[in-house]
Amino acid sequence: MKKLPAITFLLLSIVISPNLILAQGWTLINPKPTFQDLYSVSFPSADTGYIAGSHATLLRTVDGGISWKGLNFPVDGAQIRNLYFTGLNTGYIAYGRSIYRTQDAGETWEAHNLPYAWSIADRTDFLNDSIGFAFGDRNLIAKTTNSGQDWQLISFNFDSNYLISSVKFANPQTGYLAGWESPFREHPVFRRSDDGGLNWRNIAVPSEIRYINDLEVIGPEEVWIGAGNAFNWTSRMYHSLDGGFSWTAVDIGLSNSSEAILRINFFDEMEGRVLNASHIYSTTDGGQTWSDSNISFNNSNFSRFNDFSWPSPDISFMAGTGPALAKTYDGGQSFENMISEHNYTLWCIFMQDSLTGCKGGYNNAGCYIARTSDGGYSWEEAEIDIPYFSNQHNQIYDIKFSSPSIGWAASIGNILYKTVDGGHSWTALPTNLQQVGFNYLSTPTPNSIFAAGKSGTIYKSHDQGETWQNISPVWPVEFEIGKNFLFTDTLTGFVVIRESDSDIHKFLKTNDGGVSWDELSYSPAVDIHSISFFDKLNGMLSLSDKSVNYTSDGGLSWQESSTQFNRHISYLQMFSSQDGIACDNGDFLAVTSDGGLTFETVYQGSSGWSSIHNCHFLNKSMGLACGENGMIMRYDQFITDVPFNDLNQMSETVEPFFNPNPAHNRIFLKDNNYEFLSISDLQGRLVYFQNNTGNITLDISDLNPGLYLVNLSSAKGYRQQKLIKL
Repeated sequence: MKKLPAITFLLLSIVISPNLILAQGWTLINPKPTFQDLYSVSFPSADTGYIAGSHATLLRTVDGGISWKGLNFPVDGAQIRNLYFTGLNTGYIAYGRSIYRTQDAGETWEAHNLPYAWSIADRTDFLNDSIGFAFGDRNLIAKTTNSGQDWQLISFNFDSNYLISSVKFANPQTGYLAGWESPFREHPVFRRSDDGGLNWRNIAVPSEIRYINDLEVIGPEEVWIGAGNAFNWTSRMYHSLDGGFSWTAVDIGLSNSSEAILRINFFDEMEGRVLNASHIYSTTDGGQTWSDSNISFNNSNFSRFNDFSWPSPDISFMAGTGPALAKTYDGGQSFENMISEHNYTLWCIFMQDSLTGCKGGYNNAGCYIARTSDGGYSWEEAEIDIPYFSNQHNQIYDIKFSSPSIGWAASIGNILYKTVDGGHSWTALPTNLQQVGFNYLSTPTPNSIFAAGKSGTIYKSHDQGETWQNISPVWPVEFEIGKNFLFTDTLTGFVVIRESDSDIHKFLKTNDGGVSWDELSYSPAVDIHSISFFDKLNGMLSLSDKSVNYTSDGGLSWQESSTQFNRHISYLQMFSSQDGIACDNGDFLAVTSDGGLTFETVYQGSSGWSSIHNCHFLNKSMGLACGENGMIMRYDQFITDVPFNDLNQMSETVEPFFNPNPAHNRIFLKDNNYEFLSISDLQGRLVYFQNNTGNITLDISDLNPGLYLVNLSSAKGYRQQKLIKL
């Protein structure tokens, strides 16, 4: 029996109801705690904090960022660009025409509408638990005096181009605001109020400032502002001790962004911190001198930090796009990367079996390939022999394996990469084809490789890439080739082309290894989103009219599935002539057991994977997806209709498919008619997984004594049986 690595991993989240044990869906593998861009962070204490970002991403930690819990924001897909928590449990999010408030640490949110229907707030800021301000585009300012229950509209002009970026008060009466004129971030605005925000007067700022992202109020007359624009890649702050009538300019450090000052936070009149895209500037002498610290990590692409939060002068959390999440314990002198693993862009993923596979993309050095041996839960970066002249081949776009040891990777240019050790190391294999670039691969046999480029070229090699033959389709007009390209054997291949001048899709097939190509007709003349063929006869395609068609004669005729889809299917995969899966960017999964005639929905969600690039399913119950920001998601499905309360009687109520039970070192399956088998403990941790090898004897000697669940997937469905290990 093959035991999984010591880093035992969670297969899925187990949801236990009074009637069912249910374990299915997508699990985030990398990066953690999220692959979404982060825009805002708020830590009311050193332990408890919140981060928010794209696609309604909202997470909470209560242990200083060691672990995170996902929270539900009531607006699906919302780009959450602001968070403000006045305490551990009470917080605010400005989104659209409402201010959302939570009083139970983000578990639930209630919307409180702004007074005017056209007003849209971008941020909030609170003087204390009761008094706060919402502000944003078109000169919007709204005020609450009862902790966000009601909002009074102070300023709004539909015809105004001014955006208010920051509002802060020294006391209930005196405060300041800053911003700029949209849409070009010019003509800064800076104003003062001495009546609680009801009225405002303009104050001039130095003319070199184009716009202001943030300000800090030390007292009624002492104010700091930062220029949003950099000066020769230098960040510049401005200090006033007389309410803005005069200003002192201070260059505080290097800026690695044309947008210099993003956030300002002072703890008192002496000590303060300022955020640039990846710099923290610190002062302890009232701004006379500043130290500059760069936030950078080796295992990430360049990340831009958008926000920070300081629960104390020593501890801060910084969040940004990439995603980026960092923590400092020493006031900004050193930083800890809170994003696990990496956020490299991933273009492709391919699993050879349930445990072994490779992913590809690019990192700061260029081409990037990594290998997994535990089903995608951990990855080891592969060695790649990258030619010194390969600047144009700086990313891996597709990976395919033709045998357990032999695999190929396309790098967009005319260089392919080959592995003969299962993906541990890769060697550059220049094709010597001039002005030919390859994006997509198909490897039907260990010796044969077909490579296609977006520019409309297809080449084949039957000698492990030593020589290449041009088999590109001849077409009357220029065309492009997309990801819908595959060969089922050395002779039979399919490709979808898009005519450049008309944007019309054509479906082509070859029966002679690419010597000639014939057009296949398919049901309406609409765009093809995805194709998959199990062999030269049985295949499926999805269309832009949200239909799925299937064929059993190699594409000569097509029938539309009787299942009506209410969404576009972006990915199809056939595992046999009858079994297949249809996927829509991770949000929707349906399986077929009759070649595409009917589909059964097995998963529906709202993942917000707007940047998914590729997914690969091994069977109807296991798949991986990858994309931007290092995203790797794993899909698993195990369902049992055994009542949890009756778990102890499971062996008696369910027809057993193995024996003996209890068992010491081995169990024996009653037959080998199954797809795959797994063993998990009662917490849902996977301790054993194998596809059908034809062996009915399983060695369980490595399992600790205890109670386990044995899961069996076959054409008849899913079965589960209790196992008592002695």
